[in-house]
Amino acid sequence: MNAFYPHSRIKQYLKDGRALRIETAINDPDGVGCLRRLVHLDELQSRARPGQHHTAR
Repeated sequence: MNAFYPHSRIKQYLKDGRALRIETAINDPDGVGCLRRLVHLDELQSRARPGQHHTAR
């Protein structure tokens, strides 16, 4: 299953109806309201988590 957002995507790998893993790719951090650079990685990860939890249900 794939979910797309401008410049981002969430991809779910399923087996027997269960999520094996969830990948989040954010190509433009500005699109989710974050700044670029590694010093902002924690903020970017915290903004990506709700999308992962929403698709895991």
